[in-house]
Amino acid sequence: MIYRFTLISDEVDDFVREIQIDPEATFYDFHEAIVKSVGYTNDQMTSFFICDDDWEKEKEITLEEMDDNPEMDSWEMKDITISELIFNITIQMIWSGAYNANDGYDKIKAVFRNV
Repeated sequence: MIYRFTLISDEVDDFVREIQIDPEATFYDFHEAIVKSVGYTNDQMTSFFICDDDWEKEKEITLEEMDDNPEMDSWEMKDITISELIFNITIQMIWSGAYNANDGYDKIKAVFRNV
C-alpha cells in the first residue's frame, strides 16, 4: 500500500502537490519529499502538526527534539513512521517551516484520504 497526500497552501492559490509515500517511511522521509517538491534546502526547523477537522493542532512531529509544549503530544520525525500516526480514513496535517520565502510555501497543508 502507498499513502497519497495532497498538499495545498492557503498562501498561494495555485499551489498543489501530491506526494506518494510508503506508510513505513518516517515523517523525516515525508519532510524531505516536501522540501524537494518545493525546492527548499533542508536546513530549517520544521514541524508537522496533526490537526482536527477545523485545522486546530493536536499533535506535533518535530525535526529535532523540542518538547516545549507540555499540552501537546510530540515526536521526532526520524523516530516515528507515518503509519504509526496516520491510521484514520481522513487526516489533516500542517507542515510548517521557518523558511523566509517569497513564494508563500512556508506553511503547507497535507490532506490524507484513505480510499
